[in-house]
Amino acid sequence: MEQSSTDQAGGHAGVMIFEGDKLLKRCKESEINFYRWLYSPEHDDPMIMELRQMAPRFYGTQEREGGTYVVLENLLLGYDHANFMDCKIGKITWTPHHSEKTIRNQQIKNQSTTTGTLGYRITGLIVKDEHGNKVETLVKAFNEITEENIHQQFAKIVTRDGVVQRELIDELIGGTARILNW
Repeated sequence: MEQSSTDQAGGHAGVMIFEGDKLLKRCKESEINFYRWLYSPEHDDPMIMELRQMAPRFYGTQEREGGTYVVLENLLLGYDHANFMDCKIGKITWTPHHSEKTIRNQQIKNQSTTTGTLGYRITGLIVKDEHGNKVETLVKAFNEITEENIHQQFAKIVTRDGVVQRELIDELIGGTARILNW
């Protein structure tokens, strides 16, 4: 079953295509190369193997609609009307391969957002009601989300019909702890 989605919770506009247990995400070559590197059969380093366990499975790439899509495990399968949140984790959001201008721009952005103070930032989110209708969308809301209100943004994605979903919080905390301990 193919279901296209215009849901965008982060800074990269484009279409995601959900096909059962697969998610096709249009992305840049650098992201595709990361997944190819991470899932290379040449890796037997325990650190890389552990990182794989925290990432969606990678099934390769497909050319569609004039672009290249990375084919990943659909981590939202089984969730009815899932809310989306895109976070950028880490205080350094560039690589040595980026231009000086890009690095400078990233440094400025990091200093003016929670990346600089908390080590992560929410780049966007989509909140849906019990029928799957979008009730809130934030895209590239870098300066709207601060240290003072970031907890409110997290609450939005773990609340359904006014009730905080404790199991979702436990999953979020557990997954975050695994990343931090890695």
